[in-house]
Amino acid sequence: MAIVRADLVEMLASALPPGCLRPGMNVTDIDAGGLDRQAGIRCGDQLIRADLVVAADGVNSGLRQALWPAQPPAEYRGYVAWRAIVRAPSAQVGGASETWGRAARFGIVPIGDDLVYLYATATTTAREPGADELVDLRHRFRHWHDPIPALLDAIEPGALLRHDITALHPPLRRLHHGRVAFLGDAAHAMEPNLGQGAGLAIEDAVVLAHAVADGSSIVTGLALYDQARAGRVTRLAQQSRLLGRLTQSPSAAVAALRNITIRLIPDRLALRGFDAAASWHPPTLRPATTTQEHL
Repeated sequence: MAIVRADLVEMLASALPPGCLRPGMNVTDIDAGGLDRQAGIRCGDQLIRADLVVAADGVNSGLRQALWPAQPPAEYRGYVAWRAIVRAPSAQVGGASETWGRAARFGIVPIGDDLVYLYATATTTAREPGADELVDLRHRFRHWHDPIPALLDAIEPGALLRHDITALHPPLRRLHHGRVAFLGDAAHAMEPNLGQGAGLAIEDAVVLAHAVADGSSIVTGLALYDQARAGRVTRLAQQSRLLGRLTQSPSAAVAALRNITIRLIPDRLALRGFDAAASWHPPTLRPATTTQEHL
């Protein structure tokens, strides 16, 4: 299933009680709290205390840096990604696909109503997006197979996004600090090669909600959350990192060996490699032992 992220955000936000969401607030300081002390965040002159703080401030999380100053920031992984949504007849596009080239990829994902999500990657140096990104993108993929050139021609000026691909490495030792739970890219930013970034954030939210709502203490719930999530997100980050190395290598020998290997693998076995990412079910949370070390 594919859904436009803006539509998903609107759906989630519309389910919140009126006045609950306060966009544009700038968190300037954080106190992680402890076993018998609430956490707190400071927004300008306002100090807000809470039993639980959920930090979901993205790949360049300022809250992660504040609580784990020794944790290296997300590192550039050597390639960039372009993304866009275009309008194209479904008959022209067919089904979802991803084409691998040498140090480059192009993905096509129909999302309904004749809308198509496009993404492309290329191994290159990190830099700020320029004014000629669309020209550059069309030039890089102008000789790729149909319908890629036509889809690139359908991108409207101003509708193209470009980002350097970064990932968190090494992973966090745990997914909470005191009474602050880290969620999504703030907790485990990984390369987007499995298409699981938003999905993993939603999984985190589901598990966290269950872990802290079963009648036990917040501290115990956070230990349960870490126990249930850390192994899965670490494994998927490693898998995505390996996939990035295979698909974005500029080496002709690596690309040739990769292509030969892929052709020899039966389709059912190739798809099985994505089962771990796509077949998630909420786990049954086991009791966790909480100590000062877990905080």
